[in-house]
Amino acid sequence: MGTAALKLSQVILAERGRLSALLAHASSDLGNSSAADSHARTAWICADLAGDRRLGAYTRWIQSNVAYWSVDYSAAARIARTGREVADHPNDELRLASQEARAHAAQRDEHGARDALQAVGILRDRLAGSPGMDGVFHFGPGKAAYYSSEARLALGGPRNVGLAITDAQESLRLLAGSSVQDGSRELIAAARLDLTSALIADNDLDAAVEAIQPVLAVPAESRTVPVIGRIGGVGRSVAQAFPGVVRADDLRERIALFQAYPAARELPSILGTT
Repeated sequence: MGTAALKLSQVILAERGRLSALLAHASSDLGNSSAADSHARTAWICADLAGDRRLGAYTRWIQSNVAYWSVDYSAAARIARTGREVADHPNDELRLASQEARAHAAQRDEHGARDALQAVGILRDRLAGSPGMDGVFHFGPGKAAYYSSEARLALGGPRNVGLAITDAQESLRLLAGSSVQDGSRELIAAARLDLTSALIADNDLDAAVEAIQPVLAVPAESRTVPVIGRIGGVGRSVAQAFPGVVRADDLRERIALFQAYPAARELPSILGTT
C-alpha cells in the first residue's frame, strides 16, 4: 500500500472510530450499556489501527463511564487509569483524571481519589487561558469542576462537602459562559444536581430545593442516564437527611415524577446497530 493510500485508510478508520465513539456515548447516556460496549470496542480498534491517540483516550473515557454508571467503580477507575497512559493531550488527560477521581471516590478509595484530584488541579492550571474547542470531544473546565464536586461529595466529611459546593458553583459559572456544547441542558443539570446533593449533605434543605428547580423543568429528552442517576441520589439523600419534613417529602415526590419520564422511555432500538 502506498503512502497516500495508507494515509487515506487511516483517515477513514479514524472517522469510523469517531462515529462509533459517538454512538457508544449516546448508547451509554440512554442506558444501553451492551450497545455502548460494542460501539466502544469498534472505536478502540479503529483508534489503534489509525494511530489516533486522542480517539483512543476518548474511547477509554466512554468505557470507564459505562462501568461507572453500571456501578462497577473498580473497573471504571482501572479503565480511566489505562486511558491516562494512552492520552497525549492535556485535555484528554483532564477528562480521564476527572473520571478516575470520581470512580475512586465512589468506592471510597481516598488515596486514589486524592491523587487523581491533584492531577486534575494541575491539568486545569495548565489549560487555564488556553483556547478550547467546541464539540463533544472537548472536555471543558466546567465539566471537570462538577466531576470534582461529585468526587468530593463521595469522599464525605465537612471539608469535602464544602469543596463540593464550591466546585459545583464554579462548574455552573463556567458552563454559563461556555460554548453551546459545554452549556448543554444535560451538563448544566448534572452540575446543578451535584450542587443540590452537596447542599443536602450540608443540611441546607432550602438552598437545595432552590438549586434543583431548573433541573425539574428539564424536558424528558434531556433526562439521560447520568441525569436520572444523579437525581435518584438526591431523592435518597433527602429521605435520609430530612425524614418526615413536609418540604423534603414534596421534593421526593417531584423527583419520582421526573424519574418516571427518562430520555430512554419508549426509545426505538436503533443504537444497538453498527
